[in-house]
Amino acid sequence: MGQPILLQSAQPPVDRERIGISYSGGEPLVLVELGIARAFVEKGIIPAIVAGASAGALAGTAHALDPIGGKGIDLAADLLGHVSNNLLALTPFHVVGRLIVEREHITSLGDNAPIGPIITRSLERELELQHVTIGYFNHAPPAKLLIVATDVVNRAAVWFPDDTPIEEALIASSAIPGIFPWRKLQVSGQDLVLVDGGVVSNQPLSTLVEQGCGTIYACAVGSTDPLPEPSNALDNAMRTINLMMHQSTKLEEAYIRVKLGDEGEVHHIHPIVGLPADKFDFTPVLVQQVMDEARRQTLDWLSQPHTD
Repeated sequence: MGQPILLQSAQPPVDRERIGISYSGGEPLVLVELGIARAFVEKGIIPAIVAGASAGALAGTAHALDPIGGKGIDLAADLLGHVSNNLLALTPFHVVGRLIVEREHITSLGDNAPIGPIITRSLERELELQHVTIGYFNHAPPAKLLIVATDVVNRAAVWFPDDTPIEEALIASSAIPGIFPWRKLQVSGQDLVLVDGGVVSNQPLSTLVEQGCGTIYACAVGSTDPLPEPSNALDNAMRTINLMMHQSTKLEEAYIRVKLGDEGEVHHIHPIVGLPADKFDFTPVLVQQVMDEARRQTLDWLSQPHTD
């Protein structure tokens, strides 16, 4: 059996002034998370720690790049405006082609690797940042960044160390099982086989407490209403995976509330914005529409008093 979610026995005392923000997995709903991040910037809420899994790793990275001015969020929005099912090899043409060629040895329906070089080039061109690693966020901007992937051989969470290139961490953390291929990376001197971080920690919260955060924002995405019948196999797979991860998210959030008790607080932010779970066919207009609606809902929520 896999290891249970437990806080370290010798964790540091939590500080309510120390803010932690967690971004969950959500596939195309990363656009919603970028809208949430934009709302935090506008409200002047500056995190000490940002943690993310899967799509949330991309949103978290964008937020941590510039939690005061939001330059990273703008960069991610521009980048995602040119992402499509075609780029990710998720069109019927691509999927059928892979099935014909790879047959029973097929590793995935699509491939998220093409996003990696785009991220690297964007960081170099727009922010003049080269060879960015996880460690960059621990020493330069105000926010520390934590990204998780899943070691499918040892059935454990893998938090990327400082020397991991950000491109590799993001691709591995968002390697949705069956949809995108697993990744083989050397982490801390070990050769690991990694898949989506949301498998073991879809809403990274425990690690924020272990980092001393006493005020935590759990930024979740996904529909809360009944959905129509799946339209195809990809829609069914993406929707089911998202549901499984969301269930584990709710359990960890409840667990953290109990562990914190009166020492801290967890705020659940969950704007509802309609977006198909199986389509990465983004456009600059769609990206801005979704982000603006998520931003508006989040600002409304943040402007109200909360005790949860």
